[in-house]
Amino acid sequence: MKAFICLTSVVLLASSVSLAADPKMATMKAGDAKAGKVLYTSICQGCHGDKGQGGVGAKLAGEVGTWKFDLFKRALLQGKDDKGVALKAPMPNFTTVGFAGKKPTDVQLMNLHAYIKTLK
Repeated sequence: MKAFICLTSVVLLASSVSLAADPKMATMKAGDAKAGKVLYTSICQGCHGDKGQGGVGAKLAGEVGTWKFDLFKRALLQGKDDKGVALKAPMPNFTTVGFAGKKPTDVQLMNLHAYIKTLK
């Protein structure tokens, strides 16, 4: 058991060192609308429009920006809107498809949410 705890500690420490060494991770902060715009442009814009006006996907400008973060996160990771109703296809479940193949982090989601709040 002690060996397992030591090994786990070494793995966690190595992971945190590699993250700290990555300048992108060190400078990323939650709620950064500029970083959120980069995500929006590459992931959301094709369906939701360049200004969140909607298209293939629902309109995001206005209403979605007023959602609390937990509701926004639920929409992207569980596929449910602010009222708990399932989102319609073709909205992906980002827990499954991810952002560039990886489950989005809270920081990424906060940044995306911050950008969507700027859409009017």
